[in-house]
Amino acid sequence: MIRSRRKTQAERAGSKPVSHQPGLKKTVLIALDQQTDYQSLVDALGNEESATELEVSQNIDSQASLFYFLPKIKPHAAIISKQLAGEWTAEEMEQRIKELSPETEVWIYQGTCQPIVAGILAKPDLLQKIVAVWSPSGGVGKTEIAKSLALAAGAEYRVILLDANLCNPDIAGHLGIPYRKGHTLSTALSLWTENRLTPGLLREVLLPYDKIQVLIGNEDAIEQSDYSPSFFRDLLRTLSQMADFVIVDMDSDITSPAGISILLASHHVITPFNTSTATLGHGKVYLDLLGESYRMNRVKFDPILNRAGEGGTLSADDIELCMNRPVIASIPYDKAHLRAVCAGKPLVLGDNGVGKRLFRTLQTVVRHYAQKDVALP
Repeated sequence: MIRSRRKTQAERAGSKPVSHQPGLKKTVLIALDQQTDYQSLVDALGNEESATELEVSQNIDSQASLFYFLPKIKPHAAIISKQLAGEWTAEEMEQRIKELSPETEVWIYQGTCQPIVAGILAKPDLLQKIVAVWSPSGGVGKTEIAKSLALAAGAEYRVILLDANLCNPDIAGHLGIPYRKGHTLSTALSLWTENRLTPGLLREVLLPYDKIQVLIGNEDAIEQSDYSPSFFRDLLRTLSQMADFVIVDMDSDITSPAGISILLASHHVITPFNTSTATLGHGKVYLDLLGESYRMNRVKFDPILNRAGEGGTLSADDIELCMNRPVIASIPYDKAHLRAVCAGKPLVLGDNGVGKRLFRTLQTVVRHYAQKDVALP
C-alpha cells in the first residue's frame, strides 16, 4: 500500500496546518487496466480540498488480484475499470465485490476522475459518538437496551456494539452469536498489550451482525484485575475511529477498570430505570457520587424508563423530578422482550408491532444523539 495524504490549504501555503476532528482514514482500492488512468486518479484525489485523509492502494491490474485483496483490505471504496470487469456486467462486478466486502462502495471508472473523487469525498465524516448504557442497579435491562439501540442505529449509521460487562458478558447470548477464538474482548486486550491496537487489526476481531459490528465479551467472566483502565480508554478511542456510534454495554460496578474509564470517555450515558422505586434512589446516590468524586458532566446522563407498566409505581415524571433530567424514552413492558432475549433474536429485527415500536423509539434517541454535542467528561 502507498499512502496518498491530501494536504490542507494551510499546509500547501506553508503555514501551520488546520486542526480537524480526528477520523478514520478512508481506504481506496484502485483497479484500473491503464497506469496512466491510475496516476490521474491519484493526482485528482490528492489535489481535491478536504479534511479527509486517504490511503490509496497501488494499482491492481487483474481481476484475480482484485478479488484476492478485497477481503483483506476491506476498503471504503473500490474504483475499477470496465475492462477489468471482463465479461461481467457492472452490476455483476459490484455484487461480487459486495459479497467479499459488504461495506465497500463501488465506482466504475469511465475515463473521468471528478465524479468519482467528488462522490468519495462527499461522504460525511464519522460522528465518533460513544454511548454507554449503564445503571448502578442490576436487572433494569441494560444489555437489552444496548443491543436494541445498536441495531436501531445500524439502520442509518456505522455502529460497533461493545460488550464491556466483565461480570456477566452476555451480548453474544442476546444476539445468538457463537464464541469464536480471536474475536473476543480478550483478543483486543492482547493487541493492546502488544502495542498493536490499531483500527486495521481491531477490525479483524469484530464480528458482523445484521448491519452492525460486534466486539463480544469473554465466554467466561474473568478477573477484572486482568484489565487496565488505560486499555478501555485506548479501546474506545480506537473503536470510535471506526464508526459513527460505539454502543457500550456495561456492568453495574463503577469500581471496575471498565467502569470509570468508559463513563469518562462516553459522550452520552443512557441510564435505564424500571418501575421499582429502589432503582431511582440507587441511581441518584451513584450519580451524585460520580459528580462529586469525578466531576462527571451530569448533562450526559440520560434516563430511560424501561418496562413501563410492568407493575411498579415509578413513573417517568418521578424520574425527571428526582434526577433533574428529562426521560429521553419510555419503553413499555411486553413479554415479547423476554421471549426475544431467550431466543437470541432481537425484537427490533422482527416484523411484529412491538418490535417496530421499539425500533422507532430508539431511532429517535439515536438521531437526537447524532445532532447533539455534550462536553466531556
